[in-house]
Amino acid sequence: MSNTEDDTSDEEMPQPPCRVAEKYVVECPMCKRRMKIKTLRYTHVCSRSFDPMARALEQNTAAAAALKHRMAQLERMKQQIVER
Repeated sequence: MSNTEDDTSDEEMPQPPCRVAEKYVVECPMCKRRMKIKTLRYTHVCSRSFDPMARALEQNTAAAAALKHRMAQLERMKQQIVER
């Protein structure tokens, strides 16, 4: 039995993680508009620049914020372990 768009199968094939993640709806941190994560990353413009240097600085700032958040989480975990 072939598995084409016209045919229906009893079992649905699980989608790869990249396809599932692509469907997540997130909020733009600047304009609060909700959209797919792929749209936000690649095509959404709300006072964001596609100038390579400005975009690199924006990505660097986002990475620094994520790193700071992760380091704070690790520090809290360390303190919880010490308190035990």
